[in-house]
Amino acid sequence: MADRAEPLGQPVTTSTHLLVGAIRDGWRGVADRLTDEQVERLTTMERHPAYTGRPEFLLLEALEYVQPGFLGEYLARIAAQPEP
Repeated sequence: MADRAEPLGQPVTTSTHLLVGAIRDGWRGVADRLTDEQVERLTTMERHPAYTGRPEFLLLEALEYVQPGFLGEYLARIAAQPEP
C-alpha cells in the first residue's frame, strides 16, 4: 500500500468518516459513491440468506469499494490488538 498517504498505524480519516456516516444506513450510506454494478452486487448480496441479519458484512464490502485496502487494514488492526 505504498500509494496510500497514511501508513497502516495511523488513523484513516476518510474511512473513519465513511464508516461513521454509513453505520446509520448500512452500506446504502455510501451508495452514492459506488458504481451501478457495485450497488447491484451489494443488493444481490443483501438478499442472499448468508447475509440476512448481518449488515456489517455488506458495509465492510461497500467501504472496500470506496477505499480499496480498507478491509485489510481493518482486519490487521483487529489482529494487532492484544486479547483482553
